[in-house]
Amino acid sequence: MTRLAAAIAGSGVFLTAFAASACPACAGRDVGSVTYLVLLGAMILLPFAVAWVAFVVLRKRQAVR
Repeated sequence: MTRLAAAIAGSGVFLTAFAASACPACAGRDVGSVTYLVLLGAMILLPFAVAWVAFVVLRKRQAVR
């Protein structure tokens, strides 16, 4: 199950990065490599990952009470 989640998250980083490179702010830049796209996708997905972790932690703390 963990490998499946990691595979889905990994593919999401690449798909999001390619879509994000089409935004107006990024369209004028030279895209040098796949590393640029991976970093861009990771920066876009990071807030969602932090929110998910906070959600899970809060739900578990609520269940303990």
